[in-house]
Order: sequence, then structure tokens, then C-alpha cells
Amino acid sequence: MYSNPNIVEFNWSYSDEVISTDSFLTFLIDGEQVIEIIALEVWNPLCLATNSQNFSVSELPIAEITENGAILSASLGDSYQWLLNGEIIEDANWQTLEVT
Repeated sequence: MYSNPNIVEFNWSYSDEVISTDSFLTFLIDGEQVIEIIALEVWNPLCLATNSQNFSVSELPIAEITENGAILSASLGDSYQWLLNGEIIEDANWQTLEVT
């Protein structure tokens, strides 16, 4: 949440329509798509500032895990985080994991 006593109003826009006047925006996206523009205007009696951003959202890939003895290997990805019973394994952020 953004807090600045000098800002008197927020306008979040999507496709040129105001979708929120809150200081914080949560925008839920269902599935893979390109969001053309999300814009934020903030102003006070002395000035107006506008910022807009394009977004591209891709669905999360499904990892494939193979086992070779005590070594687990995940399919190719941009980043990795291994879990054990739903809990993060500290420093286990490589494509392979040796199970001990």
C-alpha cells in the first residue's frame, strides 16, 4: 500500500476504464494472456503524475522430475525450489537435488 499525505486521489485504469481508486491494486489474471496496459494516475492540487505498464502473463510450467539413485532432476526451467512435504528445503534451488 502506498501512503503519501500529499496525494489526494489514485486512479487505476485498464483498457481506458478506471477499475479502482484504492492506493493498492490487486489484479487477478486467469490463464495465459497479455495485459495491454495497466495505468496509475496520482494527483494532488499542484500536479498529476501518470505511469503505465504492459504485462505478459504465462501459465506456470509443470515440472517433470526424474530419479537416478539418490539424485532427483527437474525438467529445464528458469529457476528451481525444491520442497519436502510442502515446505521449502533451504538452499535447494538447483535443477538437481541429492536426497540423503
